[in-house]
Amino acid sequence: MRLVFRRMSANPFLDSAFHIRWSTLAPEHVASAIEAALAQARAAVEEIAGRDLGSLTYANTFLALENSTEALNLAWAKVTHLQSVVDSPALRDAHNAMLPGVSAFYASIPLNAGLWRRLKAVAATAARGLSGFGAVPSPSHFFATTVATRAARLPRLFARSEL
Repeated sequence: MRLVFRRMSANPFLDSAFHIRWSTLAPEHVASAIEAALAQARAAVEEIAGRDLGSLTYANTFLALENSTEALNLAWAKVTHLQSVVDSPALRDAHNAMLPGVSAFYASIPLNAGLWRRLKAVAATAARGLSGFGAVPSPSHFFATTVATRAARLPRLFARSEL
């Protein structure tokens, strides 16, 4: 399952448009954006960790894990960038209020036993060369797939309603 907050979200921190409207990013939006993105990321990680061991593939484990934090990464990057370039007491308070939750979430990923068990199962299956299990691609294939996936999003990202 891949959930990504789409362009023109009501909360500007969750807007995935390529053109970031920096002037709309306000401290009062930080908590709701990060809480929503954290909930989405937690649900996605738990979905991967709960998958049936017989249905695992590279796409529904490793790639799904990479995609699971996309909205959180985007929102948190905006928060931390703003905090570093236009810091204010309100923004600092909003950042500091969300920092423990964001840190705890990212720290929980490598400690998730169910997730680890599934990632190991896919890696072991690929290492044994079992067909039909979605072998782990080479680093160059992974890079090319990642670039192709992100390039496919570009037309949508560059489509701006204000033009």
